[in-house]
Amino acid sequence: MFVQTTNKSPEWNSEDARLLKALLASEIFQKALVHIAEQGPSLLDGADINKTLVASGEVKGYSTCIQNLFQLTYEQPDPGPVSETYPDLEDESKWDKTSPS
Repeated sequence: MFVQTTNKSPEWNSEDARLLKALLASEIFQKALVHIAEQGPSLLDGADINKTLVASGEVKGYSTCIQNLFQLTYEQPDPGPVSETYPDLEDESKWDKTSPS
């Protein structure tokens, strides 16, 4: 399993997109996709508006994730927002060198 440990996404190029497209078109992925679709969240019956709103968000997130997977076959991934919780280690301007360590 790939675990990302930095704010920077791994490089994505046209060869990666081509290989992913081949994987998604493969027989094994088509079988896996059926299982993935079956395990997706449901919207419930609408009896409780709060539960339905939460479930709606889960369905939207799930759908967006699957859509993003397929979009990687033809476009560069969006780098996404950069968290300012921890300054970029490569950006010297983010580190105050005058304070004592």
